[in-house]
Amino acid sequence: MHVQQTFEILRQHQFFVKESKCAFGQQELEHLRHIITNHGVKVDDSKITAMVAWSRPTNISELHGFLGLTGYYRKFVQNYGNIAQPLTNLLKKNQFGWHDAAEAAFLALKQAMTTIPILAMPNFNEAFTIETDASGDGIDAVLTQQGKLVAYMSRALGITKKSWSTYAKEMLAILEAIRLWRPYLLGKKFYIQTDQRSLKYFVEQRITTPEQQKWVAKLLGYDYEIIYRPGRENSDADALSRKQGSPILHHIFTSQVSVWQKIKTASQQDPYIQSMGRIANAQPNSSFTWRNRLLLYKGRIVVPNDATLRATLLHEMHDTKVGGHS
Repeated sequence: MHVQQTFEILRQHQFFVKESKCAFGQQELEHLRHIITNHGVKVDDSKITAMVAWSRPTNISELHGFLGLTGYYRKFVQNYGNIAQPLTNLLKKNQFGWHDAAEAAFLALKQAMTTIPILAMPNFNEAFTIETDASGDGIDAVLTQQGKLVAYMSRALGITKKSWSTYAKEMLAILEAIRLWRPYLLGKKFYIQTDQRSLKYFVEQRITTPEQQKWVAKLLGYDYEIIYRPGRENSDADALSRKQGSPILHHIFTSQVSVWQKIKTASQQDPYIQSMGRIANAQPNSSFTWRNRLLLYKGRIVVPNDATLRATLLHEMHDTKVGGHS
């Protein structure tokens, strides 16, 4: 039917086609180094063979060639940005020098190219869904439609952005995904799934910082709905950005233990805490209780009257990269 309509339009406008460049009744079609099938879009097998057979780069030009070829298919690869980061770091001025991390990334990228999925063809009559996540190492997103995978997005973070709050990184992931997939999203409603609860109410929040003003401006013109989804359920994007043994988790653990020990030490010299502590011992049903050498009032830790310690607590909870405020 479609072929007949095409020929009728060509005949009507007196256009001609070259028979040697035409193919009919094909199950697969090559287009822009992709293979279009009735199941979706996949990578040309000849390109996969070329990537797997690529010899170890000995200079920046060869590395550019390898990253250029694999990067063309990055939407097929989970966590491409973090996998390739040791290699992209070698592209910096006077930084090329092959090492163990680069070798591991080189082999991992080859392995990833042999297990890439078939992506679904987008249906512009159905709504798209973006699932985002962020960690200390990178930001990631997955574009889906009716539960079918359409594309992956992965970006490794630079030194500056690694120090951003989790809230800001999650917002960056959303903005980068929307910028990349703008042709799919503009003009129709789409959904954003995130494991950062506060982002669900982003459009309802009071805009107080220059960063929030920039974010709102970049989202103008889009029809979207942000859906909160806990991390354990946001598995597709969550698995892309998170690594076991992250140094950020180590930092949180060390920071908390240090603060608790300082409170315990200062409590031994604080007259008020010692006085209330005696009440806790004499009256088990009172509002004061002891737990792990810390005095609690109605379940909350009593902080000693130590200006330095209280300033440290305020700094930890408000100003550090792992604090409770963004």
